[in-house]
Formats: sequence, structure tokens, C-alpha cells
Amino acid sequence: MRKHIIAYLADWTDWEPDRMDAAKLTHINYAFALIKDGRVSGDHLKKLHLLKELKQKNKDLKLIISIGGWGADGFSDAVFTEESRQLFADTAIDLMLEHELDGIDLDWEYPCRDWANIKARPEDKPNYTLLVKLLRARLDDLTKKTGRPYLLSMAAGAAEIFANDLELDELVPCFDHINLMTYDFSSGPDIVTHHTCLYPMAGQTISASRAVEVFMAAGVPAEKLVLGAAFYGRGWSGLDSSRHPVGQTGKPGVSFRYPACAKAIAEGSQKRCWDDEAKAPYLWDGDTFVGYDDPESLYHKVSFVVSRDLAGIMFWEWSQDEDNELLTAIYETYQGHRFPR
Repeated sequence: MRKHIIAYLADWTDWEPDRMDAAKLTHINYAFALIKDGRVSGDHLKKLHLLKELKQKNKDLKLIISIGGWGADGFSDAVFTEESRQLFADTAIDLMLEHELDGIDLDWEYPCRDWANIKARPEDKPNYTLLVKLLRARLDDLTKKTGRPYLLSMAAGAAEIFANDLELDELVPCFDHINLMTYDFSSGPDIVTHHTCLYPMAGQTISASRAVEVFMAAGVPAEKLVLGAAFYGRGWSGLDSSRHPVGQTGKPGVSFRYPACAKAIAEGSQKRCWDDEAKAPYLWDGDTFVGYDDPESLYHKVSFVVSRDLAGIMFWEWSQDEDNELLTAIYETYQGHRFPR
């Protein structure tokens, strides 16, 4: 089976079809449809129609509408009753069909958690399962009518607390794959971490490999798990230059697009360091630490996907890889090209 290469692509970013290397992808998850008065809406999306141009570059490319995102409210109410779930399913599928898309991705961040000031209930856990089962049944009915398969996936928080908030034993048969958001790792808002490390550094408890272990232990088969990568850097400042930055307390909020990371290294304003324990690069100038993914770390992530026979790799967010350098590193690693050390 060909391994997935799934790009999350944000409508609000600066991207144009001509410079997007869609031939190297298997899926695009287009971000984000929202829930308005219980209905799934894409009225605010300005570039959704441009996905057809990317499909022309790759006839096998699957185009998925992703619903939700960080801070997107409305899920808890949408799953609360049978009537509300029907409305969600109806309008999500209508949006998918209107734009001739191949499926739906649910990005509820997160069931049972009222973070980012969204509504949450304890009942989210069973109600989410009911919604997913309804969507799966409706998409399967469509397939019987059209002969065309429709995909259903979810973005999942990459830690044990998120797995525990899901009825994974009932959800797994409904999803084609589960995208693990193995980035934005943090043990606290002020604690410096490798935000998208493959393996945990000493003193850290979260990592991409650990997330895979957690979800597999909860019953998700490897062939349905997609590992996440970050096409951006996340950092902290105000650190002690005499100590290793990971584990320190710093001021959060430093964020770099991948090209900015590469530019900072080239100009000498930041030094690239490599953490061989975490298999993660980072920028470090004695005050500011920025963790990110680059071609070398992606080599290790793709190799992990292959060795564990996972479904593939996904990343947030494609437009931040302006020259397709990171996408090319993923694609070429799948083709057997070893990253030059």
C-alpha cells in the first residue's frame, strides 16, 4: 500500500496553485469549514474552488474538507441530539458534494475539553461516536449510489488524555485513518520543549513515537495511524545560555515559518543544533530556542512510519513550505533516498 502524504492547507494563507507541488501528495485536508448555528459552513472560504487546479496536477489526489480547528466552537452542541447530528451530517456532506470533494476530516479540538473557550460536556465522548457512526453510514450510502468511495478521518490530540476522551474501539471501524497532531507538544505554556520531536528527550514525556504507542495500546491499528509533522517552528525566549534550553522556563510566543528558520541559519542570526536523542533540530542563540522540523528530522519520521507500517505522514501547514523543500524530503525518503548526513 502506498503511504499517505497528507497536507493540511489553510484557506487564509498566501498560496497559489502554480507553486504547489501537488504531484507529491496523496491527500489535501482543506482548513477549515466551521459550524454556524449547528450547520457546517464553508461560505467564508475564498480559495476552496482552487483545489480543482491542484487535482489537475494529480488525478489521484484526494481532496478533503476539514471541519473545525483550534478555537472552533459548535461541536458539542452539534453532537448533542439526534436532530443536531443529522443537521451536521447533512450540511457537511452537502458541502463536500458541492465542491466535488472526496471526504470529510473532523478536527474537533477537543471532545470533552473546553480549551480555547469552546463549549464542552462530559457527554461529548459518546455523542461524538454517534456522529461519526452517522457520517460513516451516510458516506457509505452515497458510495452505493455513486460507486465512488468517500473518506472519513479525524485529527487527534497526541497524548493519552485525548485518547481517553474517545471511544476508540467504536470509532476505529468508521475512520479511514486518524491523523495524530504530533506537534505543539508542551508540558506547560512556559516550559521549553521540542514541540514536534520523534522521540522524547530526557525529562520529556511526550513525543510522536509515544503518541503512536498510546493510540495503538488503545486499539488503533498501525495501518490507520498517520504521524504529524510541523512545517513551522515554535519557540521560547529569555533562556539561560549556560544550560540546555529544553526543560527551562521561558517566554513563549516565538513562531517561525520554515523558510524563516532556514533564513536565520543562513544569515547566522540563529545556530542550528541537532538533538540526536529526540531526532529533532532546533535554533539556539543563547536566549531564544525554536524547535521545528527540517529535512533531516523528516527523514527520521518517514523512516519511523515505514518501520512501524503506519498509514503515512501529514503536516501542518503546507503553505509554510514555500519552496516545497520539506514536502520533497518526505517524498524522496519514501522513494528510498537517504538524507545526506
